[in-house]
Amino acid sequence: MSGYNEQGRSGGRFAGLHTQKEISDALNWAADAICEAAELPDAGTRDALNLLVNAVGQRLFTDPEMTLEQVAASCYETYPEDHGYDEDDSEAPLKIVLDWINE
Repeated sequence: MSGYNEQGRSGGRFAGLHTQKEISDALNWAADAICEAAELPDAGTRDALNLLVNAVGQRLFTDPEMTLEQVAASCYETYPEDHGYDEDDSEAPLKIVLDWINE
């Protein structure tokens, strides 16, 4: 691990080491590679990994206290009424993503 310290970091604090795009690209690559290697269908585990990627990105770069409900509302274009949820339900985007995960 040339260039890395004992903690596996390239030195200093993590936040200053990589750009948001680099971290996002790395997380998305990892999620896609896992899905491809495991030959996962489009729903289920793949959706869970994508939610994880989005949650990490949002908490690192937008708001470190963002909830999953807020992540889903921010990162996914969902139409609650098309999924049997009330359009005024603030938790509907997360419920929809969880429905995808549970398919």
